[in-house]
Amino acid sequence: MKFLRTLGYFLFLFLFCLSILEILYKSQLWDFYSAELRAFNTPSILQNTSKKPFLGVFGDSFSATNDPYVNTLRDSLTSFCIVNHAIPGTGILETNLIASQRMKQFPASVVIYQIYIGNDLVNIRKQPNWSTLPFLKNCYYGITNYLKLPEWLNYKLSQKAFFYKFKRQTLDLNPRYQDEEGFEPEAFSTYEKQLLRAEPTLIEETVLVEGNRKKDVQVLYQNLDTFVEKVTKTAQKIYILVYPHAMQVNDYYHHKYLKMGFSTPHKAAFMDENYPFVRHLTQHFANNKQVIVINPLKIIRKNDSPSHRTFFENDFHASSWGQQIVGAELAKIIAANQ
Repeated sequence: MKFLRTLGYFLFLFLFCLSILEILYKSQLWDFYSAELRAFNTPSILQNTSKKPFLGVFGDSFSATNDPYVNTLRDSLTSFCIVNHAIPGTGILETNLIASQRMKQFPASVVIYQIYIGNDLVNIRKQPNWSTLPFLKNCYYGITNYLKLPEWLNYKLSQKAFFYKFKRQTLDLNPRYQDEEGFEPEAFSTYEKQLLRAEPTLIEETVLVEGNRKKDVQVLYQNLDTFVEKVTKTAQKIYILVYPHAMQVNDYYHHKYLKMGFSTPHKAAFMDENYPFVRHLTQHFANNKQVIVINPLKIIRKNDSPSHRTFFENDFHASSWGQQIVGAELAKIIAANQ
């Protein structure tokens, strides 16, 4: 009996502390992502020694990587002080936690929010799969659909080597995103293989806005509305950059996923340049003149070739070449709208 009382006391204490930390995390009274901010921006950018107007970039690992399109923007849009707020492994839910405070720190007149078709809806809702995922992974998915702190802790623990580099104030942050010579199914990103084994229809349902993920797309749009509301206090223009999945580009990437044992969508709408997700998102913001949806699929498709792949061979992220292309296109659009 005494043992059970002691166990109950410690369980209560644990849940109480977890609840307090969850509240602190969601309120962001302390910036839980300050390390990323310092890592992706030099001190001169954060202090804005140039006194130029701010341009803020929010997104996930497509924006927070070794050689992101953000660097191309910095080279092209020299009239702005560009602050990269992107956080690897996150989505709109985390972005909405930091957006208000970051906009107070760096009141940007132009804001970019980057979406990735491949996993942004997983940020909205993780889908357990008891037949393909380990027991603990399913438990983790179930917990993080309600509590966000465990996800942050998991992210921090998995990035131990990554954060060592943060301390060195270098932009060379993601050595795991490497453009290996030649595609090898065994060497491909474990994260995405696990994601698609757990939910084989994820990409198709996201692109086509159908099935189990249709409701999640609407939740994403609602959260994007919240984000727009948070940043429009200072931002005059908001660009929503929708990065496609590699399978949307051409048959080369389709065949890669087939070799890994995944079925690939064959519906015409999946390969349409104006695919349903982008079309619906554009319609959603049609009456808001401050918001511009950017779909780089056409320019990525046009510039993908055997000698210049726009996505890494064994990783789902954009290659340096792909990032350059998107950055140049985005810079052109932003310059034309100034």
